[in-house]
Amino acid sequence: MESAARIDAPRSELSTDRTPIVAVLPSALAVTARFVLSEAGRKLSLLTGGNGRATQEIQVEVPANRLHLVRVSGNGVAQLKLRPRFELDGAQRVVRIDGAPIYDVPPTIEQLMKDAARNHELERGFMAERSLARESRREHDREWRSEIAQSFLRDPEHRAMVHPSPSPRRCFVSTDRGRVRFDITTDSGPAHDVPLEAYKRFTSDLRKRRERTTQERAAQLAVHDQKRQAITEWIAANGTADQRSRLVAGLLPMQEAIDAMADEAFRVLDDRPRYAHDGVERLQAFLHEFPRYSGVAIASDDLVAIGKPAVTATRDQWAFMEAIRALVPDASVNLRKYELSWARDSRAPKLMMFSVIAVKRIGVLSVRREFAAPDPVEVTAVV
Repeated sequence: MESAARIDAPRSELSTDRTPIVAVLPSALAVTARFVLSEAGRKLSLLTGGNGRATQEIQVEVPANRLHLVRVSGNGVAQLKLRPRFELDGAQRVVRIDGAPIYDVPPTIEQLMKDAARNHELERGFMAERSLARESRREHDREWRSEIAQSFLRDPEHRAMVHPSPSPRRCFVSTDRGRVRFDITTDSGPAHDVPLEAYKRFTSDLRKRRERTTQERAAQLAVHDQKRQAITEWIAANGTADQRSRLVAGLLPMQEAIDAMADEAFRVLDDRPRYAHDGVERLQAFLHEFPRYSGVAIASDDLVAIGKPAVTATRDQWAFMEAIRALVPDASVNLRKYELSWARDSRAPKLMMFSVIAVKRIGVLSVRREFAAPDPVEVTAVV
């Protein structure tokens, strides 16, 4: 306890005294020991003249050779290593408990020093176990990342995530555990090779996509030119004088020409009623038949129209379709069903309308006509 340490202080260049300066350090450090008394401990504290408080603080002199049992905070407060405390569980594993130690009997200074020493040893074991566990997890993660990287590199069809897009330095790969980042600055082994390979595949895909888009665009333009040529030939042979003049001037709308071709293709069906897309008026008139909806006004934005191929046909509808097929044998004829509803009230009755669509090919062009099918109205039950 009375030993002293000698420190040779640095000499000033202007000093002529060459006698070593010796500083004497204290042989012990006064630290705070904080612990908790149980109810039994608080009673004994009062019986022995103590304050009986649950949380106790006392000053302890710790020898200089045992300062490893002391923890000093950033504010310079020295405390005996009693909190957090470390104990062995049933499996003889060291566990950390954030609370201070609890005593049923007010401890002596010797007991506190002994407990601090034991806590220090268990803390070292706890930190060693955590370090080993962290290293084990890191090794497992490295092995797993290496497996993901090898799988990626072996499979030329595997791609990195496109958002964010891969770069020569880093990329993200989707796995069953979520997305994984690969970075050449931090990864090694196969994982180090993933970003550059992912970037090469990404840029290759972009180049192929551009080439494919260019080819598709060229094919579309070629088809468009073929359609224009077909229209030009048809208008020259069958169009009116006005249409031919506008065609020469480049002012004839393509849709007008296609409609004229459809009129000619389906002229034998002119006596069949055409289907009118007037769903707003039809649905409003239909709803007015129900007292609950007799005063509703439906705007165009309130109409919900869902069209899809019909899955059944009545006898009259089938006969109507067969008659069209007989008159235009080279046309495709199908029955279509429209469900009209009011967007503002999902419980309102729905109106079902049916049409027959005939489609005919004229060279590279397709022309169509839509006719009102027999028995066009099918009403859902009122909810």
